[in-house]
Amino acid sequence: MDEQSQTVGVATKPAGGARHDLLLMFVLMAVVGLLHLWVLTHTTVAARDSIAFIRYAWQLEHYPWPEVLRGNLHHPGFPVAIAAVSWALRSCGGSLDADTMRLAAQLANSLAAVLLVVPLYFLGKIVFERRTAFWGVLIYQCLPSSNQLLSDGLSEGVFLLWAASAILAAVIAHQRSSVLGFALAGVFSGLAYLTRPEGILIAPAMALVLLLGQLLPSSRRPWRSTLAESAALLGALTVVAAPYIATIGALTNKTTGREILHTARDVPSQATAARQPPLALVWSVWTDAYRVGQRSGSVPWAFRGFTVELLKGFNYVALPAVIFGLWHFRRRWGEPESWLLGAPCLAQALAVLRVASVMGYVSERHVQLIVMTGCLWAAAGLLALPGWWQERGWRLPRWSAATWATILPGLVVAVGLPSALKPLHANRQGHREVGRWLAEHARPTEHLGDRFWWAEYTAGRAFGPPGPPRPPKEPPDAYYIVLETTSNPHERLPMIPGARALAERATLIHLWQPATPRKDRPGVAVYFLPAGQL
Repeated sequence: MDEQSQTVGVATKPAGGARHDLLLMFVLMAVVGLLHLWVLTHTTVAARDSIAFIRYAWQLEHYPWPEVLRGNLHHPGFPVAIAAVSWALRSCGGSLDADTMRLAAQLANSLAAVLLVVPLYFLGKIVFERRTAFWGVLIYQCLPSSNQLLSDGLSEGVFLLWAASAILAAVIAHQRSSVLGFALAGVFSGLAYLTRPEGILIAPAMALVLLLGQLLPSSRRPWRSTLAESAALLGALTVVAAPYIATIGALTNKTTGREILHTARDVPSQATAARQPPLALVWSVWTDAYRVGQRSGSVPWAFRGFTVELLKGFNYVALPAVIFGLWHFRRRWGEPESWLLGAPCLAQALAVLRVASVMGYVSERHVQLIVMTGCLWAAAGLLALPGWWQERGWRLPRWSAATWATILPGLVVAVGLPSALKPLHANRQGHREVGRWLAEHARPTEHLGDRFWWAEYTAGRAFGPPGPPRPPKEPPDAYYIVLETTSNPHERLPMIPGARALAERATLIHLWQPATPRKDRPGVAVYFLPAGQL
């Protein structure tokens, strides 16, 4: 049976063609690289979270690692990648400044996204076939949310690279009954955990698949092999993750994780933060990274938020293809490869729902593992749809089933490209310009109170020791407060009310406004307050 006919129904996978696979992966990596290069060269500022990662990477070079690990909320995998890329950039003539470190963060994420092509392609080929693998990778990388997140200074690319590698290693190990292969999958799962806390769910989810498979006669294997493979998965994960867990004394330092585990510290609400004295507020440059206002969601809200972010993640148009692919290839649900592919996604979905119900917050970043694997099912569904249509005696308009099997996934890619190639965070241009102004006008002995981080980072003030902010030994000569000229309350930044209260006592000394007023591009104001007026 040739590859074209395999898009209809459940069929065996094509064999061989290593040279063909290399050619397709080369094409995919070239296209993906160009997409990320475009976004990288059209970046206004990187995401706010990237500043925390960059600061982390800078600290790894200047402070003892145990102190840095304990003093930061994030896991160290992505900061280590940033540090490695920044070393390469500096060896080529760069310097340890804000622009170089921002570029290092984006390059680390983008390079990981390019490498992600390899494990995702082979997953698609093993579970389905070659064409499905090609289109599945291309659809995922061209979705607006995926391309933007994987081009930003965020940890998604590195996390997904390790997650996909873990799943691929487990799938191949299962086919070959290789204990060593499952150990490798556990190592990759551990590296995913060192990048994001939910990575620790991947190996246990796949170990559970091995154990539950023993309940079905069709997938039952000798218990000795199953237990050895499960032990290899979990043992390798433990070896990789244990040093970090022992260093910080917990599974994670992230506020969300601690809240989920019922070990979160008491944190002030927005109202409490607004009532704090001004002197306490001005030293809170990094406070919103350590103090998160209490939020509470509900189970219905969690499901609604999860569904909305999933729709956005698939750019709406790809989700029907995922559903059709899951239904059309439902016989594949009984295959171990599909279980190993789906179990980490199910674990991720349950974790996201838990986070949403407890913290009242969910974003597109939280569903990327599900979107990534779902795109393989979407590609399979789109390639199979024309043949399924013809099998029912319905005539295809104008072209053959083979032509439509190329047009449909191509349309999904084309629909997402305009949004995928948008300039990154163009609506934050004012923060960058204000940061440049502050770099020229604010003296080192004057404090920058920027709750948004962008202006402060651009001005070169983002680097410092691990842990919560510490007041300097000598009081600063003056204070600068950076605020947007908007009524947006910025609920995720609980210190904004206090900053606004402080600005009421200060003098407006600089205002950046866009050349053409736009609702989505607010102005940014700088207020000045002499130290004696606190």
